[in-house]
Amino acid sequence: MAVETTIKAYKCENCGQIYRDKYIANVCCKQYHCEVCGCETPQYWLICNTCRDKRDFDKAIKISIGEYEEKFKGNMVCYNDNFYSDVDDLLTTFYDNEFDLPSYCWGTDEMRCELTDNVLDNLTEDTYEDAEFDKEAYKEFNEFVTTWNEKYGLRYFTQNNYVVLIPDEVLAKYREEN
Repeated sequence: MAVETTIKAYKCENCGQIYRDKYIANVCCKQYHCEVCGCETPQYWLICNTCRDKRDFDKAIKISIGEYEEKFKGNMVCYNDNFYSDVDDLLTTFYDNEFDLPSYCWGTDEMRCELTDNVLDNLTEDTYEDAEFDKEAYKEFNEFVTTWNEKYGLRYFTQNNYVVLIPDEVLAKYREEN
């Protein structure tokens, strides 16, 4: 037997979208502002990109180019989500494209994308309880994983919490030489 019922819903006054939750309806088209500088931000953002970048820069560990090259030998550098083989590559790219030369860039950490040896454990998850491969299977698989990773594992870089400072003398010298 059917029973009539009432469903309570809330409508955003701005766009008319319907929600079951009053709070969500109230913030649907709300204009958000940066908690630091007060400028308008995209929906749900509590800090603008400029203030976030400044905060991250202030918190970062500052090092010289030489210190970076010694501590992170062979690592790339990062600036505005673009990666460069080193500081010279960054400056060349900016100079060639007639961009203002940056006074800093971000360091990176080298990462590896590889197979892990827990694949065999994952294979047995949907089988009978206590299912597992024998020791020889694990040994053989681990040898395979090691060989495969050495041959096909991918090297990539992610931005870390180090800021590589590019001194004015380097920038001036770079402008003179190029």
